[in-house]
Amino acid sequence: MCSHAGATGREKQKALAESAPNAQDQRSSKDEEPRVIRLKEVIKKVGLSRSTIYNLIEDGRFPQRLQLLERAIGFYEHEVDAWILQLGRKA
Repeated sequence: MCSHAGATGREKQKALAESAPNAQDQRSSKDEEPRVIRLKEVIKKVGLSRSTIYNLIEDGRFPQRLQLLERAIGFYEHEVDAWILQLGRKA
C-alpha cells in the first residue's frame, strides 16, 4: 500500500522527489559526461595567454581543441587537468 495515500498530487511529487536518490550522487566519476570548458576558462586555469595555448596546440604539446561552433572552441576539462598535472611531474 502506498504510504502517500490521501496526499495531494503536489505532496506526492514532493515526497517522491525527496525520497529518490539524486542522479548525480549515483554517478561515479567514470560514468560522468566529460565536461567541456571554453578557452576563456582554460586561460584562467593554466595561466597562459591565448597565443601561447594556440602555439602549444600547434606543436602537439597541449590537449586538442574541440570545434563547438564556427567561432567557438572548447577543451575537455579532464584533458586540461591531466596536462597541468603532467607539468608538475616534469619539474
